Amino acid sequence: MGHLSTLIQCGTPEAIASWLDGMSHVDRCNALFALRGPELGALYALVEGAWPLGLVDFVPEGTPPLQEVIHEGMNSLPGFRRFQKRFCRPSDPARGVLWGYNHQWFSAATGPGYFTTRPGWASDPVVIDYIEPAKERAPGWPPLAPSHARLGRFIYRNTEDRMRKVSSHVTIGAAFKGRDALGVWFVLCREARGISPG
Repeated sequence: MGHLSTLIQCGTPEAIASWLDGMSHVDRCNALFALRGPELGALYALVEGAWPLGLVDFVPEGTPPLQEVIHEGMNSLPGFRRFQKRFCRPSDPARGVLWGYNHQWFSAATGPGYFTTRPGWASDPVVIDYIEPAKERAPGWPPLAPSHARLGRFIYRNTEDRMRKVSSHVTIGAAFKGRDALGVWFVLCREARGISPG
């Protein structure tokens, strides 16, 4: 059992955040991506309400509009676990959202899974919303397409990810269709650019 697994079982959100914040981006990803599905579910429950979370945690302050910020990701599914979520600010900051899509090797079959990232509510303060796809894309991103395009209708259609903060660079999400939790969790790790928890 790794140290992060032990912290999830016996530690606190503060201890987890401090440990992850002290690592390099590569070591942080390696520690997170060694977690199993039940551990991701336990981590999601543990960090509920631990830290405030905002759109700035996904695209840091000072990032120009339509400049991508990449988060490495891993989910709790039995296969195809690794992916990236790529985010950017809209050209009009008054929209108060972020645009983004899922980058993975099988995107040719599923489509890019475009989404809008928006404020949520107290327990899950940020939501990645596939019901409302992105309206713009960063340079180099695939052509815009609805989330139900191609085989994506089996993955993204009517889905939203409810996000919580783990540490300065790490968030965790749970997938929902409507009010129904799908029992799927994932972690995202943004490359270091100093935003502290709390």
